[in-house]
Amino acid sequence: EAPRLSGKMQQGARRDAKMNDAETKGNDMDAVISHILAECVRAVEAVVKISRVSTTDKEFSFQNWFGDRLKAISLNFDEPSRNAYPDFRLVDYPLGFETKGLGFPGRGANYDCNSQVPTGCHNGRQIYYVFGRYPASTMNEAEYPVYDTERQVSLIVPEDFHPETTLRLRGKVVRTEADKLIRGYTFNLKTHKLAPVCESNPNAGKRHVFSVYQTASSTGPEVSLRQK
Repeated sequence: EAPRLSGKMQQGARRDAKMNDAETKGNDMDAVISHILAECVRAVEAVVKISRVSTTDKEFSFQNWFGDRLKAISLNFDEPSRNAYPDFRLVDYPLGFETKGLGFPGRGANYDCNSQVPTGCHNGRQIYYVFGRYPASTMNEAEYPVYDTERQVSLIVPEDFHPETTLRLRGKVVRTEADKLIRGYTFNLKTHKLAPVCESNPNAGKRHVFSVYQTASSTGPEVSLRQK
């Protein structure tokens, strides 16, 4: 007679199987992210240009460029729409991508997020933000390149990320949680001033470590955060 597992042992086996499945799925998603970075680098180096949607467009042109990168490596995704978040939602993996096209020179430390407060997870999907710079002086051109600053097309991920062998570690960055959290804003109709409303952060001082990866062929410098 075949040996039987007790109830507790069966529960433990199922739990271990779920953990193994989750780990496998996580590694698969890390591999997908690695392939997307490699495709973006390939397109930048091959000078695959952004096609302008209209003279007033700020987002959809770069969004379309990134969508073409997903298609190039045969990743299926739901078609983006103006009011959807994130811009790209993969069909076969719980991953989403929000794109942000930024002119250069221009803003270097902030961006608009008028559709959704930035978040690392949304409706069961891990969310990645994809920032693409383009020359700000190309307002009248139908096509223009993605601007690669010092060959620093990079992927910033939590330090438990498992990269493919095509990537190499190019730095570590640390985010330390502040003493206060913003929970809202108040607007004074007389003075026209916007003021944050804060509360104590229970995780004040907690450090979050992120790894910075580039493709193995990249020749850019080590990546680090600028000190204020």
